[in-house]
Amino acid sequence: MSRIYEKTAYDTTIFPPSYWAQTINRPPTITNHSEDFKSDIVIIGGGFTGLNAALELKEKFNQNVTVLDSGPVGWGASGRNGGFACMGGTKKTFQSLIKKFGHTQTTEVLNCQLEAVKQVKANLFNYDIDADKVDGGELLFAHSQKSVETIKNDATFMKNELNFESTFLEKEGLKKLGIASPEAYAGVLNPNSFGLNPLKYVIGLYKAALKKDINLFYETSVIDIKKHNGRITITTTNGTTSADKLIIATNGYSSDDIPSNLRGAYLPVLSSIIVTRPLTKEERERQGWISQITSYDTRNLLHYVRLLPDNRFLFGARGGIKADQKAQLINQKKSRSEFERMFPAWADVKTEFYWSGLVCLTADFLPFIGPIDHNIFCSLGYHGNGVTTASISGRQIAQIAMDESPNHLPSIYKRPLKKFPLPNFRRVALRLGYLGARTQDWLS
Repeated sequence: MSRIYEKTAYDTTIFPPSYWAQTINRPPTITNHSEDFKSDIVIIGGGFTGLNAALELKEKFNQNVTVLDSGPVGWGASGRNGGFACMGGTKKTFQSLIKKFGHTQTTEVLNCQLEAVKQVKANLFNYDIDADKVDGGELLFAHSQKSVETIKNDATFMKNELNFESTFLEKEGLKKLGIASPEAYAGVLNPNSFGLNPLKYVIGLYKAALKKDINLFYETSVIDIKKHNGRITITTTNGTTSADKLIIATNGYSSDDIPSNLRGAYLPVLSSIIVTRPLTKEERERQGWISQITSYDTRNLLHYVRLLPDNRFLFGARGGIKADQKAQLINQKKSRSEFERMFPAWADVKTEFYWSGLVCLTADFLPFIGPIDHNIFCSLGYHGNGVTTASISGRQIAQIAMDESPNHLPSIYKRPLKKFPLPNFRRVALRLGYLGARTQDWLS
């Protein structure tokens, strides 16, 4: 496989040492399949996207579906993210979307984001998944005094232009909500989102797929993809399977050569998380952060934080460049330093978990959901909001593969997949982009 990060980022023999991994017993992996195993549709990637696609294909279209994944269940981004079931999926602001695409197409994006949150709720209910759901909404907080007016104006814009309701809170309002930090100057509360345990969610989807007799082969790496007489043959480490159609659902863990249509069309970026030991009531009150609302700040290289149900604190950050062990140690220290600056009352609270994973960007900062060949389909580019976006886009790409027009799929997501300029230098461009983002954050 041709991938742009160090091998450690893709080592499926080591399960990520996340907090989530110690909250649930992972199911045993099913890997055996015979030579010349045949299906109607094969899906590469067994996370949120792939499992939602498989369930849609089985439940709605009664297809013979096979899911292939190189790692154990929950190894990838679906099992190691922060557990934010939030609106999002694009790095574009709604103001920029209206300016470029107009009001109608931007409204489609907003409605899709709202439906994506509903899709996760429906999955939890329909498949009886207990994923430690925490209601309360999603809070964007201003990390500086300069950014207060920005988020206030954005909230007003969303209300006036798109009839989207949110609540602007001054600093005192945040404190009453149970949110306090030297870097929380004001906030906007969106009531639609919630938190969950992502590993429990993806394992719940896996168990639902098992009950539907969907073929699930994990720890099964794809080696080659070929076409012959209109069918697709996929060679794996455990055998060969063939199908009429193929869905690529690997997001940030995609490869430039499997299939070659993806070469240079996506950019994985590192996101890292630390989780503390459980905080006492006194410690929580001393800092003034007692709310379990999922929250993130206004930085370009954002921090995303949440108080977990067992009173541990999760702190996520962007900005890593390398995935090797030395770089990860440096990044862990950097995250810890930023955590202590933002939450000084917890400077002596021990970090018990640290891990990282890959978020996927596209060249135009919009999700891509559509065909990349006449019988190969792909969904990727969730820009850090994969819990919800992957859940709905998995359903949508399944419908597209079956020649149906999906509900709630924005028309601007249907454009041809744009490739990055000079794709071999994507990480160089990322480094320069981070430098610019840090400069903007410092100036703001």
